[in-house]
Order: sequence, then structure tokens, then C-alpha cells
Amino acid sequence: YLEYWAGGTRVENKSVSTSDAPDWRQLTISVTAPEGATHATVLVYSGSVSIGRAYFDDLALVEEPAP
Repeated sequence: YLEYWAGGTRVENKSVSTSDAPDWRQLTISVTAPEGATHATVLVYSGSVSIGRAYFDDLALVEEPAP
């Protein structure tokens, strides 16, 4: 999840997901911050009820210049 906050209130969130993968898979999300957002957080989450392993590597939150 990419979450945007205004103070202590979450004002917007976007997510990206994938199905089971036998190898590394790159996931990306690109979103324009909502008006009034003061900060952003990234939440890495697995909502599966299955028991298994997941590995996450090289997480980055990058600010890009406005077009």
C-alpha cells in the first residue's frame, strides 16, 4: 500500500498486488499525491490466508518532479 496522510489522517491509499510467483517479481505504483498530503508511507502486506514465505527487497519511495 502507498498511503498519503494529512497529519494523523490517512487521506488516500493505493495498492498493487500479484499472484503467487516462483521467482522475484517487481511491483511498481505511481500516484500523484493528493492536495494537502503532508507525508506518505509504504505498507508491505500479505493478506493471504495461506501459510508460506514472502521476501521483500529494495523497497523505494521516490519523489519525482511534476510534469
